[in-house]
Amino acid sequence: MRFFLKILCIGHSSVDLILRVDGFPREDTKSRATARSLSGGGPAANAAALLGYWDVSVAMAGPVGRDPFGSLLIEEFKAYRVDTGGVLPCEGYPTPVSAILVNDTSGSRSIINHRSTEDVYRLPENLLLCEPEVLLFDGHSLAAAREALERWPEAVSILDAGSLRGATWELVERVDYPVASAAFASAMLGEELAGPEQVFRALELLQRRNGNCAVITLGEKGGVWALGDRRGGYDAFTVTTVDTTAAGDIFHGAFAYGLLNSWDLDRILRFAACAAGISVSKPGGRDSFPSLEEVLSKL
Repeated sequence: MRFFLKILCIGHSSVDLILRVDGFPREDTKSRATARSLSGGGPAANAAALLGYWDVSVAMAGPVGRDPFGSLLIEEFKAYRVDTGGVLPCEGYPTPVSAILVNDTSGSRSIINHRSTEDVYRLPENLLLCEPEVLLFDGHSLAAAREALERWPEAVSILDAGSLRGATWELVERVDYPVASAAFASAMLGEELAGPEQVFRALELLQRRNGNCAVITLGEKGGVWALGDRRGGYDAFTVTTVDTTAAGDIFHGAFAYGLLNSWDLDRILRFAACAAGISVSKPGGRDSFPSLEEVLSKL
């Protein structure tokens, strides 16, 4: 474990099997994939891999299984220069696996995930010796997230709120920067984000829950944010969409990079949107990671 750790990502790791198809298959039919890839995935895990790829001192914390998939994930983290001192193989816990279908026509993807819902993970003692400056959560491993927030109250914290669950709703209130997907915001509001009125009501509700900050990402439409009494929006990075897999995770990893460098929120969001935008112009999950130089040059 690196004692000069800068960012700690806590949450979900999975093995992703990505299959590209000409169109989403109908039930009880056979389809042929045009391409395939197998790699690690998961919101916090992808953010950690991106940051390691950018040569940031980052560690991943979360469970994997004592199985070949778990070993694969640990080795891939090491290849991305992610510290794996907090990645624990847990007995009786099957490594999560996701099957991802990517539509070649639109670039959209559908995910089928198999994972245990039991919260088996606790922060290991070797992690407790570090002093991370930024904490990134994805709402999985809630007990570890609570412990991290209590142990490192001075660290800046960000939540990848992808879906509305008890854990993500609790963490919205406790982190510095809750960054919610449109799906989370819609579920929180209880209706579709059909237009600006619904979006800004959701933003107000999210900020009220947090007490200070709120960000809602809207994919190709950009996003909106609130910080104190300030409000704003950001544009998506315009590209031809090839594959949206991991784009949200890349956004959150880039957001954490901006926090580490003490950028203001507007600059962080433009930077994160650029990184995610570049990624959707390429196929794959981690294969679509942009280099740090590529993002900075595009900005």
